[in-house]
Amino acid sequence: MDARTVTHLSQDSRARLRAISDDPHEREFVADILKPIPSSFHPKLLRGYETRHRVQGQQQANLYMLGMKELFPARGLNFAADDDEIVQLAKKAAQEARADLPHGVSEGTLRGMLARIAERYAIALPNCDELPQIVARMTSEKWWRKRLRKHFVKIEHAAIKAGFVHNKAGRYVSDETAKRRQAHKRKSARMLERMEAVNEAGDTFTLAELSAKNVSNPANRRAELMTRVRGTEEYSKLIGYVGLFLTITTPSRFHARHHDGTSNANYDGTRPDRAQNYLRKKVWDRAQAKLERDGIEYFGLRVVEPHHDGTPHWHMLAFVNPDHADALITTLRDYALAESPHEPGAQERRFTVERIDPAKGTAAGYVAKYIAKNVDGAHVGMDYEGECDATAGAARVEAWASLYGIRQFQFFGTSAITLWRAADRGDWCAFMKVQREGATRLKPLWEDRESASYPGETVKRVRGVETKGDGIAIVTRIHEWEIRESESAKRTRLEWKKAVPRGGVGLPWTRVNNSTDTANHGHEREEPLTYGSENSPRYDMGGMNFWKCQDGTVICIPSAGFAVGSFEKEERKRVSPPGMAAKSRREAGRVGRRLE
Repeated sequence: MDARTVTHLSQDSRARLRAISDDPHEREFVADILKPIPSSFHPKLLRGYETRHRVQGQQQANLYMLGMKELFPARGLNFAADDDEIVQLAKKAAQEARADLPHGVSEGTLRGMLARIAERYAIALPNCDELPQIVARMTSEKWWRKRLRKHFVKIEHAAIKAGFVHNKAGRYVSDETAKRRQAHKRKSARMLERMEAVNEAGDTFTLAELSAKNVSNPANRRAELMTRVRGTEEYSKLIGYVGLFLTITTPSRFHARHHDGTSNANYDGTRPDRAQNYLRKKVWDRAQAKLERDGIEYFGLRVVEPHHDGTPHWHMLAFVNPDHADALITTLRDYALAESPHEPGAQERRFTVERIDPAKGTAAGYVAKYIAKNVDGAHVGMDYEGECDATAGAARVEAWASLYGIRQFQFFGTSAITLWRAADRGDWCAFMKVQREGATRLKPLWEDRESASYPGETVKRVRGVETKGDGIAIVTRIHEWEIRESESAKRTRLEWKKAVPRGGVGLPWTRVNNSTDTANHGHEREEPLTYGSENSPRYDMGGMNFWKCQDGTVICIPSAGFAVGSFEKEERKRVSPPGMAAKSRREAGRVGRRLE
C-alpha cells in the first residue's frame, strides 16, 4: 500500500491497519473506504474490523467495511468535511451563483442554471415562488451555510447506524458532532466579541455583552423557563386546576440501541428528527384535535430530550380541570399507544403519568431537573440516562437539539412569550391572568423592515404591544440599532491583511466531490429580448434588476458596475425620536436575542 493512498489516515490508524493485515491490497481496500469518513470514527471502525478479522476471518471483516461504505457513500459533499470547510464551500457556491448570472436571458433559462448549481451541491432550490427571491438566496453565503450544514445530519445518521451513538460510545450524539458543536460555539463567541451594536444615542455594546444579558446565556434561559413554570403553576391554583406529569416515548422501531449498547433488531433506520415529527404529528397533534373536539382546556410545558441513542422522548407538565383530568390522560395514552400497542414494554413505558400531589412538592419541582438537565446541567449532579455528569451531558444534549433543529422547550395553552418580554416585571402569573381574563388583551405590535439578509425583501420585527380591538399602540423597543464590526476588531483585521504577502492566501481545499456536469449552461444566450426603459424594475437586488418584457417574459439585467460581492449590505444609520436614550440599556439586553 503506497503511502500516498493513506495520507488521510493518522499514524496510529496506519499502524493498526498494518497490524491487522499484511496484504497491501486489503489495506488499500480498507483505507479507501475510510477516506470519506470523519477521522474521529476511524479508531472505532478499525476496532470493529480487527475483531471480525480475528474471530470471523477476512471475508466477514471486509463485508463489515463494505457495510460502512454504504453508510458513508463517497457522493456529494465529503463526510469528512468540517464546519470551516462548509463555510468556505458556502462562500464558493455563492460566488459561483453570482458570477454565473447571465445577462438578458429569460426566467426559464435562469431557473435552469440555478437548478444545476443546486444539484451540483446536492441541495434543493430555495422554497420560493419568485425568481428574484431564489437568486437572492443562492447568492447569499448565509443561505448556503445553513443548507450545507444539513449535511451533518446525514453524517450523524450514519454514525447512529454504525453504532457510534449510545451509552457505551457517544451518548446522545457522536463524539464528532459534540466536538464540532463546541468548535462552532467557540467561533461564534469570537465573532460576538468582534461585533458591536450601536444605537442613535451612541450607546455601544459588544454582541458578547448583549448575549450574556439575554436567554442566549444558559443560566438566563433556565431562569426564564423556571419563572414561567412557577407562574403557570400559580395561575393553575387560582383557577383550581390540577397538575399532571406525563412522559411519552416512541415505539421500538425508532430506537437504534438498547440501553446496554447492543443493537435493536426492530430499528427501522428512522432519524431522530423524524422520530420527533412522529411524536408531534402522529401523537400530539391528533391528541390536541381530539381534546379540542371534546372541549377540554389544558395548558403547560413540553420538554423534549434524547434517549442515550439520540431518540427523542417527551416530558410534559400539564394543568387541567380536575373533572377533565381522566379524559386528558385517556386521550394522550390512546394516541401514544396507537402504533404497536402490544410490543414488549409498550404498555409499561410508552406512556406514563403521575398526578402531582401538592403535599409532596410543587409542579415546578417536577420539571426543574429536566429543564436544567437540558440547558446547562446546573444543580443536577448525575445524568442517569447518559450515565455521566449532568453538565457534560447537557452540552451533548444541546449539540443534539442544534443539529436536528429540535425545539427543546415549548409551552402550550399559555400566553405568548413575545409579549411578556416587552413587560417591565417578571410576573408570569399576573401576565397570564391579564391575557386570559382581562378586559384589555394585548398582541405584538409588528413593523415591516427591510431584510438584512435578502435585499428587496421585508421582514417583521416587534416594536411593542397594542391592544386588541381599539389598536392602542405602546412602543417598547424605542431604539434603532446598527450592527457593525468594532473598531478594535477592524484594526486587527486590517493589520493582519497588510501582513499577508501580495497575492493573498488561497481558500482552503474543500472536500466536495463535484459531478462532471457544470453549472455554466446558464451562459447560453437566447435571441435578444427587448424591454422598454419606461418599465421600472420588478425587483432591484443591489445590482441585479429583473425586467418584464413586452411579451411578459422576465429577464435579468445586471446594473452597470455589478460585480461579485456587490450584494454586501451598505451601512445605514436610522434615527429615532430624541429624548429616548434613558431606556437604551434596558432594551440592550433584548437586542442580542433578536439578532440570532
